[in-house]
Amino acid sequence: QGYDFFQPQLIRHARAYCLYNVLHNQNDGMCLQILANVRKAMKSEYSKLIVSSTVIGHQKVSSLQSGLDTTMLVVHSGRQRSRKQWEKLVRSAGFSVVSIWMAPAVGNGIV
Repeated sequence: QGYDFFQPQLIRHARAYCLYNVLHNQNDGMCLQILANVRKAMKSEYSKLIVSSTVIGHQKVSSLQSGLDTTMLVVHSGRQRSRKQWEKLVRSAGFSVVSIWMAPAVGNGIV
């Protein structure tokens, strides 16, 4: 089923909501809007949000990651984010960060 992230989330009180490589295409303001729509649909103390996206800086930043960061900025006004930037963004949307799990040598993480 198609879904516009900038509209209210259609599925309410789900056990989990997953945003897979969605937020890196967006600037912080747009991310906060997307996260707010998900948060409004969530059931307190039951629903969880899973964000899968690139997390830079956990190791030496590769030229690929650096290039993708520039591409996200130029094309989408988005960015690849560091661990601290993800934590700040997610917390400013009213979520708490349980952990950030990294896939070894890939650069993607689960927030």
